[in-house]
Amino acid sequence: MLRTLLLSIALPSMLMASTAWAQFANGRALAELEEVGVVVAEVHPDAEQRGLSRGALQHGVEKQLQAAGMRIVTGLNGKGLEKPLLYLAVGVAPLDQFPVYSVNVSLQLRQSACLERNLVICTPTVTWEETGVARTVDISELTSVQRDVQSLVKRFTAAYYAENHR
Repeated sequence: MLRTLLLSIALPSMLMASTAWAQFANGRALAELEEVGVVVAEVHPDAEQRGLSRGALQHGVEKQLQAAGMRIVTGLNGKGLEKPLLYLAVGVAPLDQFPVYSVNVSLQLRQSACLERNLVICTPTVTWEETGVARTVDISELTSVQRDVQSLVKRFTAAYYAENHR
């Protein structure tokens, strides 16, 4: 009962798409972005064992970005933000007593933002964010989550093209 109540509260908030990137005055958070690092958050160990590999997700995102004409910065760990960083989080949680997973995917562009009045004061900031639809996935279909990731990266590249007119 408590679990149902928590899901009914949490699920609507997970379904709301964030438009953090649109909060910038000129709406140009992706303008002149030439390279980006990619970091994929840890994936649930059970999901990894069933074929939803963190490495495969990373490779897929990088391949899509390269196809869009972006250079990929390698060797980033997500701690420092010397370069813009595309951060993928794939939330996968097995549901007790059911052969399904609860899945939510989000993609964020994190980069350093500075105060206009004092360019020396900078902080890591989410400048673009998109969240996929939270859903349940059958154990046998877990790798279908890769399509959710591809869809989010496609939205990112579309926003990138809109600001960079390539």
